[in-house]
Amino acid sequence: MPEHPDSGMPLTVAQLRVWRLLQAGRADPALNIGGYMHIGGPLDPLRLKQAVRQVIDGIETLHVRFVDTARGVRQVPVQSSQWPLHTFDLRGEPSPRPAAEGWMRTNLARGCDPRTEAPFTAAVFKVDKGEHFFYMRTHHIVMDGHGFALLAAHVAGACNRLNGTAHRPLLCTPLRSTLDDETAYLCSAQYQEDKAYWLRRCRPQLPLWPSAICTQPDKPVAAATVLNPGHVEQWHHNARRRGV
Repeated sequence: MPEHPDSGMPLTVAQLRVWRLLQAGRADPALNIGGYMHIGGPLDPLRLKQAVRQVIDGIETLHVRFVDTARGVRQVPVQSSQWPLHTFDLRGEPSPRPAAEGWMRTNLARGCDPRTEAPFTAAVFKVDKGEHFFYMRTHHIVMDGHGFALLAAHVAGACNRLNGTAHRPLLCTPLRSTLDDETAYLCSAQYQEDKAYWLRRCRPQLPLWPSAICTQPDKPVAAATVLNPGHVEQWHHNARRRGV
């Protein structure tokens, strides 16, 4: 159950911008961020589901509801363990992969209202022997594209740890610390310097907001690609050399 709204926390500046879009109308699928990982090779599906739960349970920003109060909008923590992990074994389907991708496209195209429901959906698909998909959709008010990429990487890392392969565990900054850091930055001289710099550099190119955000609000933008394994290994090599 959610805590009392008065015990909630304020929103970040970026979250407030998304909140205003929510207040302007219906739940908009253009505010969804989603994707899936294709996991090939031998894998215990129970361990994959365990890894997904470990990572998602550890991300505090995913386990909030957004509530209007006398103090303004607040994000109120909820219990992190009470969320569904959808699981599908599609090996009996005539076309398992298209069936999985169809479910994901439908889910990604559904608007989410973080005022009344969880701001994310997670699913695991078994599409063939040694072939799984992990799918995740989040609302932009709780995660951006960079955070989504980090989440996927940490799910892979959690799988490795459960399989006995060393991998650094996910270390998430508490939401309160993130809010305190932003408040300190917004009150600093560095913020004023940064603001002046970017206004000088970007003002001629600034679009009208929010009309230019999305010209097709009912059609989330989607893209997919397969990375060259050699390039991926080179990136990992460079990251290891630099300790990141």
